[in-house]
Amino acid sequence: MIKKIIFRLITITLISLSITACVSTSPAKTINNKNYQTLCNPLILHKNQELIVALPSSAHSGYKWQLENDATAILQLNKNHTQKDDHPENHLHRQETIWKFKAIKSGTGTLSFIYRLDWDTNIEDNQHIQCEINVNDN
Repeated sequence: MIKKIIFRLITITLISLSITACVSTSPAKTINNKNYQTLCNPLILHKNQELIVALPSSAHSGYKWQLENDATAILQLNKNHTQKDDHPENHLHRQETIWKFKAIKSGTGTLSFIYRLDWDTNIEDNQHIQCEINVNDN
């Protein structure tokens, strides 16, 4: 009798843990101009996981980050906005441009950004961020 009760409790606990694991989503991953080289070798996401890209920008200089390639086959852009950056290390950049993506389909793609003036076609390597992305089903 006690063995049956213990067996049922263990079974119920295991089923509950399995359901919770299926429902929970992976935490969002964030790319910025300081960590993209480390994360993007390639960046591995799970389907439905959120990806945040936060890059410093300067409204006064005219330079801004532009999305060059959005990997639409595997990512969906949900939000793009600019916000004030009050971090003390960023005296030159008082704004942050933020893109929020959601991994929608398994596969691979390239996400890339350019920091430039609208009229400038001469792009230096440090003004270009490129991230290879793999999205898995699980």
